[in-house]
Amino acid sequence: MPTGSKARDHAGVNPRVHAASIPRQSPLATRRVKVCLLGPFKVEAGDRPLEVTGKKARALLAYLAVPSGRRHSREHLAGLLWGAMGEERARHNLRQCVSALRRALGEGVIAADGDALYLDPRAVEVDVASLESGEGDVARRAGQDEFLEGLSLREDPFDEWLADQRARLRRLTCDRLAETAAERAAAGAVDDAMELARRQLALDPASEEGHRLLMELYARCGRRPAAIRQYEICLEALQRHLGVAPSVETVRLYESLRNPRPHREAGSTGTPGPAGPRVRSDRPSIVVLKFVSLDGGVGQDYFGIGIAEDITTALSRFGSLFVISPVTAYALRGREQEARQIGRELGVDYVVRGTVRRSDELVRVTAHLVDALTGGDVWAHQYDADPSKIFKVQDEIVQTLVATLVGRLEVDSLKHARRKSPESLAAYDCFLRGKDYHHRRTLEDNTRSIAMFERAAAIDPTYALAYAWLACALYQRTFFDPDPALPARCLEQVQKAYALDDGESEVHRILGAFHLLWQEFDRAVFHLERAVTLNPNDDRIVCHMGELATCLGRPEEGERWVRRAMRLNPYCLPRYWLRLAQALYHQGRFEEALDALRREPGPVPNDLTYMAAILARLGRGEDARAVIRELRAREPAATAGDLTRPLPYRRPEDRYDVAAALQLAGLPA
Repeated sequence: MPTGSKARDHAGVNPRVHAASIPRQSPLATRRVKVCLLGPFKVEAGDRPLEVTGKKARALLAYLAVPSGRRHSREHLAGLLWGAMGEERARHNLRQCVSALRRALGEGVIAADGDALYLDPRAVEVDVASLESGEGDVARRAGQDEFLEGLSLREDPFDEWLADQRARLRRLTCDRLAETAAERAAAGAVDDAMELARRQLALDPASEEGHRLLMELYARCGRRPAAIRQYEICLEALQRHLGVAPSVETVRLYESLRNPRPHREAGSTGTPGPAGPRVRSDRPSIVVLKFVSLDGGVGQDYFGIGIAEDITTALSRFGSLFVISPVTAYALRGREQEARQIGRELGVDYVVRGTVRRSDELVRVTAHLVDALTGGDVWAHQYDADPSKIFKVQDEIVQTLVATLVGRLEVDSLKHARRKSPESLAAYDCFLRGKDYHHRRTLEDNTRSIAMFERAAAIDPTYALAYAWLACALYQRTFFDPDPALPARCLEQVQKAYALDDGESEVHRILGAFHLLWQEFDRAVFHLERAVTLNPNDDRIVCHMGELATCLGRPEEGERWVRRAMRLNPYCLPRYWLRLAQALYHQGRFEEALDALRREPGPVPNDLTYMAAILARLGRGEDARAVIRELRAREPAATAGDLTRPLPYRRPEDRYDVAAALQLAGLPA
């Protein structure tokens, strides 16, 4: 969901007005028709939305609008949108489509010039034109909306045009964002400039100028660790997308940020000297060292280097971590240093190191997560695999280690946060405590989680994840408190998170989860697909993709996603078993679904609903009725409809299936 559509995000906001209820417009109507093509398609006349139904109608209007006034022959338009049909049928469909558009938009918007059609520029206002001219509110929102978001016709000529337009507008948007960010920075509006620079980088991760501006802005605010981390992100992005190293200018800026340390000795060669007692940084910082080959053969260390570099790249996708680049880590090869010394040299909290042993029968990889402050192991894992497909094995190892590492990092960081007094908590510590309280699911802990997320946002107003999780906590509050203002507060916070960082996979994950709860399926698909693209190693995102697939009526696909999430993270959350049970239930595999629910280590929402439905389908009536009694103890007046109405199924038959099973178990309809 692009930022430009945030105010329209929640169901019930901006209800559509059918075109028939809007008076016809004359060719020179005083109220122009506004066509919005950036983000979700929208057409308005005055303050009222117009309903343009059908993908082909929307596609035709968009094609005529970019730019408005350009003439297009009817033959060309028919071939563009109905090229697979015969000429006569294609022309007929075009006539029908134009007639429908004229009824919806009013007379005078779509004009004819002989055999050609065009949009009368006097009667329409198109947001793309504002972006192209650099004027108006649309230009200020540049980068928040994709051109014709979610539209695809599977008509090659149109889809090729659509891809070209999206690429063109993406380039133009990047230029606009860079120009405006530089202007705002020069004017001293640092927060505005940061937001614009982040949005530019979300569209063009390899923009070295964007990375450099963000580094300078972080440094101006006194956030040197964030500036240094931005350099690492820049380094990785340039290598991944362009295969180049950063420019001299960027490296000099980085060195100016790294070098001014009080403990550096005169005449130092560039490596920091011994430091005094080091304290843990605000957010976890980590370096992954080369995995040492135990085979002893010459040239056998490439596999361990590859694993380390892939883990580093994958960890860099998690915005909550500061990850040292593989270039820096590789410079430590051949130096047998303990973790505490490496921590002092690189200024990191954690070190990942490991070994690789290969034989004809087995590849064994052992990984250790070490606390660089104490030198002690936080976590260790041994991975054994078949070596017949060595690079597939490497991918599996990396995915498993990364998902588990992130979870173990968060657990260990929470331990440190719990030892701190409330007065000394940094934003990240408050964030972790808030998540800890949130997962306990009691009213008292919900109150604490809201307070912690609010404090994290107050300490760091640019902390997108704090706002995103505050939205989660406020939504959880609705289960305890009927306050009608809570949903609006929830929506407000998640919109803040997206405005701050629309390139953060976790923000997209949470947005996708909310839209699924609100049964706004297209938006849920957009955000969760964006999340998994940004970070395919996050097991929570992968599990949400499974839930989404099941709710869209594809339970086999849902099962595959959930099982992949479980493989990614052996320490998976309790709700993963419920998601697996849902997918199995809708495949009619009731015994397996029951087994999945029984492996759930703790109660989660809807677990009893599905337990009762599964038992009823298995014909175990007495067991099902016992679960119903437990449900009625929680909600005495609950009916099958009450329990299934909130379940976010796109197909009504899936909801009816669960409701029928609950009635079979003895629950009233």
